[in-house]
Amino acid sequence: MCLRHPERGFDQIQQRGLPWFREQLTEIAPFLGTRVEELKSWDDVKLLSVTVDRLRRWSRPGLLCIGDSAHAMSPVGGVGINLAIQDAVAAANILAGPLAAGVSVEDRVVQRVQKRRQFPTRMTQALQIFAHKKILTPRSIGRPIYPGCHWLCACSNDFRGCAAFRRA
Repeated sequence: MCLRHPERGFDQIQQRGLPWFREQLTEIAPFLGTRVEELKSWDDVKLLSVTVDRLRRWSRPGLLCIGDSAHAMSPVGGVGINLAIQDAVAAANILAGPLAAGVSVEDRVVQRVQKRRQFPTRMTQALQIFAHKKILTPRSIGRPIYPGCHWLCACSNDFRGCAAFRRA
């Protein structure tokens, strides 16, 4: 489970103590019930800094960046892997023919991958930023901020996935 909080808010949360944190988790996500007791120390809580950005140029002669190396995504929506796979498919479709023919691939050909994938990447990131600003507001500490978003991840073998919750 992940909970968004303002930059440098983790120190404030730790000062309030692990029992307080467990109580907050139970309030936000009642379905967790007594499972929050599995958080025995702050070592069970991880801080994930989230960045949504992208390279201006995805390629250089002899190099093509795709997926996370070309554009970092937020965990919101769990779409990062989808974009990475779509980048790989686009790269394969554009580069497979020339590479299979043994032809030296010019940089302008490699740049077609970015040209093909840049619009979907920008739109997805815009939706993620919108979600960060308008939907996933930090819980009880501070005001919504972006960039510099951080996520607290409570880790347990019984927690599945990563869900961000908003307090009404």
